[in-house]
Amino acid sequence: MKKTKSPVKQAGISAITLLILTLCIVSALILVVKITPSYMEYFTLESVMDSFAKDYSGKNISQSDLRQSLRKRLHVNNIQSVKDIDIRISDESKKTRISIDYDVKRHLIGNIALVMNFSKTAEVQH
Repeated sequence: MKKTKSPVKQAGISAITLLILTLCIVSALILVVKITPSYMEYFTLESVMDSFAKDYSGKNISQSDLRQSLRKRLHVNNIQSVKDIDIRISDESKKTRISIDYDVKRHLIGNIALVMNFSKTAEVQH
């Protein structure tokens, strides 16, 4: 007598698994869309700070003039998250240290928000 093989059980993705997978992908995409502008702004800030330090190296400029010039550059480059209180300028021997430390808060969903902290320091040589 010949044995008959039982039919192979088919395996695949169920509707619930597909729904959960889609939910995870959509959530990740929403998160990326929400945080990308903040990181793009930070990368622009890094570029502005580095060029600012190069442009003012070797010049003896007061803290208030440095602050005013930096604020103008931030405005021109559309960096809106940095406020005056976030900018710290300190004189040290042979250099001036400019630090910007700020937070960005982005609404995600309902009462859930995402807070990102950014910090950049540049040194202007005298």
